Amino acid sequence: SQDVDVASTDFVQGDNIVYTLHFYSGTHGQYLRDKAQAALDRGIALFVSEWGTCEADGNGGLDLEEAQAWMEFLEANNISDADWAVNDKKESCSALQPGAATNGHWGPRDLTPSGRWVRHSLRQHAARNGNPLIRIRPRNSTNETGNETGGDDEDEEDPDPIHLDSGRGLYESSEGAMTRCGVLAMLVLGLCIFL
Repeated sequence: SQDVDVASTDFVQGDNIVYTLHFYSGTHGQYLRDKAQAALDRGIALFVSEWGTCEADGNGGLDLEEAQAWMEFLEANNISDADWAVNDKKESCSALQPGAATNGHWGPRDLTPSGRWVRHSLRQHAARNGNPLIRIRPRNSTNETGNETGGDDEDEEDPDPIHLDSGRGLYESSEGAMTRCGVLAMLVLGLCIFL
């Protein structure tokens, strides 16, 4: 999931074959995008089946500027992706705060800084591409611990929003409009089936 440029020099022949790429923005930068671009230039289809906003071990500081560079690269090349990870493990790349409800229904207060950034990124992508945002639950529902969690209403302000204003717009292209939202929907469906 790293040397896709090498694999692309002698790729598997056949239909519907895709190579996977993994990145963590705190560890993998432009050099890995260059490897991905080399594979794309040779006609290889890529899917980023794992990525995170932190370092490759799942911890360390968040590198949101590099994560944004990756999101722009994926969008420009119509590459679908799956963020790591929708869990409440105490690590930097987890999307959920420790103790978040196991049955979903997460509001902004249930999200970690990484989870809020990814949520914001997905919502910006949907808004720029004219896709409706899905309401997952009503306002002021209660999680398993009996705590009121607020709603996941599209108009609700995050209590501690993380904004990335890099001057480079999020998801300007409409050609890959459903890729990120579609993958998110698949992940949510998978979680529902798993739970």
